Amino acid sequence: MGFPAIPGGDPGSGDWYLWAAALLVACAAGTGFAVLRQWGGFVRAVVGVCAVFGIAVWSEAGDAPVLWTVLYALTAVALAASWRKAWFRYRLGRMTPGESEALAERLRADGILLPASLRHSPAAPARLPLRTAALLVLAGLVAAGAGLAGLGLVPRAALEDGGTAEKAGDCGAALGHYRDAAAAVHALTLSSAPGDARAASFSCTQVLSAGEAAGAGRHHEAASAYGDAVLGFTARFWRDGGRNADAATASRLAVLRLAHADAMAAALSATARYRTGQVAGYRALYETYDALVREHPGSAQAGQVPARLAALYATTVSADAARNPCPAVDKLNDLITLAREKAPGAEGPGASATKDLPAVRYRCAEQLYAKED
Repeated sequence: MGFPAIPGGDPGSGDWYLWAAALLVACAAGTGFAVLRQWGGFVRAVVGVCAVFGIAVWSEAGDAPVLWTVLYALTAVALAASWRKAWFRYRLGRMTPGESEALAERLRADGILLPASLRHSPAAPARLPLRTAALLVLAGLVAAGAGLAGLGLVPRAALEDGGTAEKAGDCGAALGHYRDAAAAVHALTLSSAPGDARAASFSCTQVLSAGEAAGAGRHHEAASAYGDAVLGFTARFWRDGGRNADAATASRLAVLRLAHADAMAAALSATARYRTGQVAGYRALYETYDALVREHPGSAQAGQVPARLAALYATTVSADAARNPCPAVDKLNDLITLAREKAPGAEGPGASATKDLPAVRYRCAEQLYAKED
């Protein structure tokens, strides 16, 4: 499933200090060449690692972490092989005159000439022990790996901050954190956080869309968007029926469910004329209110449901029956049928419809009789 762009602007490439940290990681990978004072090799190593990072960002490496883990490992192997050659060059350049001549003789016997540039230089410092050099190289590679791991914590923290803000009902702040987590620089850590952030922003994106639609009077669109927001929120935070959810999660979900139900009620109220098939809308609405009461007992939102149902009945049934009693008979019969079918949440409206139906039928008959006269 594809997710829309995060509202508020493009996440961009990321903060400068994250790129600076990535450059330090690349420098750490070239530590071995710096230890041997082979600055050309050091520069080539840093440029090579930066090129690999650039391709990782461009190709969104977090979407294929296994492949890129292998590519990173191959890069480390290539660096190690290159450093091994540099190490032999370093040792050759620091041989004593006797060692250098003996090696040159052996190579000459095999038809190989040892370049003068690789022979001992009287000004060369004492050579570094292999164990020390190898440990320094290993430390550089470990530092590079640790740096990548540390960079990978940044988008995860932003993702968590976004979730906290979303649970608190601050979708503006939440989307800001999700944009930070989705920045391009995080792809080089092979983190799934950028993709997770785009998915996580779905619920808040729908909430903003629903608010805009409701303000413009597009109630059906608002109800659909709130429904998607509830689905997105429950998929992320309300697993196993909310068994392990915290109080902030439960409170936010109750708010979203009430907003969804209210938008559905507004859409039903805006319907100009009732048709028999529209009872499905009432069924869905009652089920939404019922889920709110059932899954959030004792919440402030659940406590508002009886008043909401009474107001809905008054505006969409009683008032309609007073204006157009004959079409209202069908609506009342449908509500009674929902109650008989034990549709969730339909018991109260069904009881009210059963009580009002005789009077509405009588007014309908009067209206028909008056027309015939």
